[in-house]
Amino acid sequence: MNKALLAKWLWQWVARKYGLWRNLIRKLQNDVYSQLPLYSPLLHTFRAINPLLSVTVSVIPRDGKNVIFWQQNWGCGLLRHQLNDLYSFAVDTGITLRDFIAAWSNNDELFRDLLHTSSSANTQLLYLSNLINNLHLELEGTCNDYTWKLNANGSFSVSSMYRLQKYYPKEDSALAALWSMKIQPRMKIFCWQMAIDKLATIDNLKRRGWQLPNRCILCKNKEETTQHIFGDCIFFQQSMTKACLPKTVLTGIQLVGLVSYLTNFSTGNTQRDLLATLAFVTWRERCSRIFRGVALRPEDIASQAVAECKILNPAFSLVS
Repeated sequence: MNKALLAKWLWQWVARKYGLWRNLIRKLQNDVYSQLPLYSPLLHTFRAINPLLSVTVSVIPRDGKNVIFWQQNWGCGLLRHQLNDLYSFAVDTGITLRDFIAAWSNNDELFRDLLHTSSSANTQLLYLSNLINNLHLELEGTCNDYTWKLNANGSFSVSSMYRLQKYYPKEDSALAALWSMKIQPRMKIFCWQMAIDKLATIDNLKRRGWQLPNRCILCKNKEETTQHIFGDCIFFQQSMTKACLPKTVLTGIQLVGLVSYLTNFSTGNTQRDLLATLAFVTWRERCSRIFRGVALRPEDIASQAVAECKILNPAFSLVS
């Protein structure tokens, strides 16, 4: 239901171009463009439910300025799927509809090596030619319209979005696995923030406009990112060794990342719980060094992680 309600606000954003709510958001974000601000929380919300919206929203092109030509749905699926053979010869797969029409009219090069295309690609080229000849874009500056395919009138409804979610495959199974770990709630929240890259690392702060020198305070060797702190940071690796985690764990983290490695464990695995707790304690140490100037050793971090695990499970042991 939450995603259905979120989709309602996003529908108002794209469909009501001159609405008061849309203008208010743009003013609050100091944004002068028609798109969502790059680091707006609303944009992250859109990304979360984008798989659902992509199968329910059709774009009605007007001037074609903001429509990706090969990503356009003409009623029978995306063009890149309908004309898959011809698509493989496209020079620019990200060209907009307006630019494609202009290049087509000027006989500019839109496809490479057409002399050696297959018969299927030639047939698709004829189909595309008929499609372009029957397509008429409106005047410059006319915005694109959007239609909701789940309702006959083309308007959005929360109930239709809610029904869709019942039949759409769940995409949050990996994040759901994080909440099943036998660790403290604050650590689960931390793991969730880490999974969606919302931790206040220096690289994330710089994206929000902060002017800071980017250097990992734990190892002082590389720039501070979520992937670095919980992957190739020497301090975190030493803490894992002191916590008696096997080297295969470190290898797995370096291959797929900490979050993916955590979600691939079976529920109740003590190594997984210790690893998540160790990441939380490492982050706490990182913040302590910044704000209090107190530095602990890797063995101290490992001891704290084991002690935290024993709060919920007094009989905690690394033996799975």
